[in-house]
Amino acid sequence: MTFLKRPPRKNREVIILRRFSYLRPENLAEAAAARFDNGPGAYFLAGGTDLLVRNRHKTTDLGCAVDLGGIPGLDGIYLKDGQIFIGAMTRVAKIEKSDLVRSHIPMLADAAGLLGSPQVRNLATIGGNLCNGSPSADLTPPLIALGATLSVYSPRGGKTIGLEEFFLGPAQTILLPDEILTGIIIPLPPEGARFAFLKHSLKKSMDIALVNVAAMVSLSKSTCTGGKIVLGAAAPTPLRAKGAEAAISGTALDEENIIKAAEAAAGECSPISDLRCSAEYRRELVRVLVGRTLRSLRA
Repeated sequence: MTFLKRPPRKNREVIILRRFSYLRPENLAEAAAARFDNGPGAYFLAGGTDLLVRNRHKTTDLGCAVDLGGIPGLDGIYLKDGQIFIGAMTRVAKIEKSDLVRSHIPMLADAAGLLGSPQVRNLATIGGNLCNGSPSADLTPPLIALGATLSVYSPRGGKTIGLEEFFLGPAQTILLPDEILTGIIIPLPPEGARFAFLKHSLKKSMDIALVNVAAMVSLSKSTCTGGKIVLGAAAPTPLRAKGAEAAISGTALDEENIIKAAEAAAGECSPISDLRCSAEYRRELVRVLVGRTLRSLRA
């Protein structure tokens, strides 16, 4: 029997990960101290689906990875006192498949199912997705529309932060280096609330959103009595489309008002041009997706 050898690949790229130190603290106080003591090159490690990729491509100067995986109490989904609590280290796949999430806030499960590939969802955490600070993150618009707040550990005392105020710009949040996101708190939606999430990307799966839209509205008969419309990848941070919300508030959710809301959203966003598409195309996507999202909530 003759075995054929595969010819060597020409110009094959050899990728060598840059060396970094690794710490696995046992509690939040140790984790906060470890990151603070190791300076600007220290980062908290959750699932690693963003941080380790950035280190590989040399876009992040990772000197020390402080792994949060050994700290108890950061993983889980439960309902208490009319609120759903999701631990910051909860895997995205777990959120996608959670019966509790699907029965009360299915929009979040839908968004989780569109994030990356199954392999990524099995590693990525909800806390890491938020703290990465990406304007195009899939989980952020649904969570803002649902009125989520964040539970944060700080050596100076715990605190709660509204998710809408969490982001300062691309890859920037209001967390200080020694502060740790521990959980996401989501109030149960009012009875009869309707929600929807839409994402448009160049590929059907495993791709970053060109634009994504989340909406939650309350209807009394055919009249919209309140709601939130949130845009992703349409501004430096996830954006509440308050002009669009005003266009449908107190009115019938009919075609005329939906068109007004879609036009308002397109007018108040501030997208950028990049390798994926132009700012003008993103603005048109906002108009189209807001319209489609609201139409899906009429039935």
